Amino acid sequence: HSSWIVPNVTNYDPRATLLYPLMRLEGIHMLDGFCGFLTTQHHDKELDAVVAAFEKSVDTLQSVGILLGDKAAAAPLDAAPAMVKKVPLTESQQEIWMTHQQGDMASCCFNEGALIHLDGPLDESALRDALDKIIARHDGLRLVFEKSGQTFDVVDPYRLPLEITKDEGHGLSVVEIAQHEARTPFDLTEKPPFRGHLVNTGPQSNVLILNAHHIICDGWSYNIILEELAQMYRANVAGTAAELPTPAKFAEYAAKKQGQPADQATKDYWKQQFAETPAL
Repeated sequence: HSSWIVPNVTNYDPRATLLYPLMRLEGIHMLDGFCGFLTTQHHDKELDAVVAAFEKSVDTLQSVGILLGDKAAAAPLDAAPAMVKKVPLTESQQEIWMTHQQGDMASCCFNEGALIHLDGPLDESALRDALDKIIARHDGLRLVFEKSGQTFDVVDPYRLPLEITKDEGHGLSVVEIAQHEARTPFDLTEKPPFRGHLVNTGPQSNVLILNAHHIICDGWSYNIILEELAQMYRANVAGTAAELPTPAKFAEYAAKKQGQPADQATKDYWKQQFAETPAL
């Protein structure tokens, strides 16, 4: 007697091609869409090993949002407060999330850093307060992601982790600290991927190093952050209130993008690219 197994997981999720290398890591060679034969030379021990490798590999895939099946449907948004829980990732965020799953080195490629040289007397308390106010204003800086990679939550305003270092000439330089920050990965599921480091380089000289993961912040975002930081800081020092426009809500944008079909021009482009399907 003999029997065979044909896994067809990519019928359910094209990203499930990752099942093959995961099972190889468990010592099982099984290609998706190809027959795996079992003969009378295989015993219960071998069968158990196949099942265990398959289950472990599927669990790994589901932990990053692949092969979720019915669980893939986004959970409804909480009614109050509006759109702060279980918000679906945008398409761009999904791409970044998948790269993030490839390890710390791949994830750190998305660390967005900024160095701001602050010359003159510095009111550290006013600077901290300005940073915290910016975080409170922009929900995009307060995202924490579910381990499935399907949704994110908008957490309450928090104090930015701001490490203070004095550069006295015999420690790490500003460049070395910035490089270290760039190479330090974020845990997207633990807390918002945004941090700061203030380096005192002289009596009236400081460098502020900000670092955020690209999944919540890009170059354009930094333009807004730095412009508002300057206004907030000046207002704090002067004891006045900064006059800033009401910010857009990223959670609202992400929820609105969910389920939107691709525009016709995009569809036409890809149909033209694959007008002739090559033989496999």
